[in-house]
Amino acid sequence: MKKLLIAGVVASMSLTAVADVSLIGKWKSTITNDNGPSTLVNDLDLTLKGKVNNDTMITTTFENIGKTDSNTVEVKQMYIQTSIEGLDAKIGKSKGQDGKGLLQDVSAVSNKITLSTNVGGINVSATQKSGDGNATADISGEFGGVFLSAENVLNSNRFLTGSLSVGNIDILAERQKTTVGTNTGIQLSTTMVGVALTGVYIDVEDTIGVTHDGILENISDANNGSTVKGAVVSLPTLLGDVTGKYIVKNDLSTVHAELNRGNMTYIYSKTENTDSVLKAELSVTF
Repeated sequence: MKKLLIAGVVASMSLTAVADVSLIGKWKSTITNDNGPSTLVNDLDLTLKGKVNNDTMITTTFENIGKTDSNTVEVKQMYIQTSIEGLDAKIGKSKGQDGKGLLQDVSAVSNKITLSTNVGGINVSATQKSGDGNATADISGEFGGVFLSAENVLNSNRFLTGSLSVGNIDILAERQKTTVGTNTGIQLSTTMVGVALTGVYIDVEDTIGVTHDGILENISDANNGSTVKGAVVSLPTLLGDVTGKYIVKNDLSTVHAELNRGNMTYIYSKTENTDSVLKAELSVTF
């Protein structure tokens, strides 16, 4: 079934001569124990790419294969990147993201057309979603070593991002004002004697606009009118790469520790007033 589906996608690409076809995959097996019976979840993501020429690439993704009991294989993303009348075009079903992941995680798939170009070092793009009467416009660029971007710039709830480096410190800031309130995130990162240090502060006034699931784990359940704070330390050791996190969310602290050894990652997590969680993850990319 899966081979037939992939073969069908490859066949559809043959409408135009495809010079190169590649398959990229990631397998993850996760064993979780939270003071009950241990569970095993297997997850496979596949990305199929067909390169027509230097201007045209077709991408199709199959995600979360085997993660549920269903044997259904679903196409999550399917889009073409090409050039139309001198503009870069991305057409089809794809995910998106506002900012660089500090406030928001990757969004759900939507069917849309994006046209973009670069004018004097400034990237300008317009996106039209299927069935939506309003297009959105984004602009971004680097000015004197400072990266700035404004997504949905013509709307009052535009998403603003800025980043720069000062000495050995990388600074990232994101802000979005909505009708409910203003969400603001600041991240400072540096490396000292081989130890990576990161501090994060997020002010949440509209929880719908905060879907971060990254360096501070999942904070999409942060309360309105609250702040989320975290410190992350990562360093190589003789046992493997070690990462420790201390996170405060909804007035509860969480201690999170990871040990990465090759294809294996061992995780311990403990939030106040809850049981600890142990995980072992096998992750293989190909």
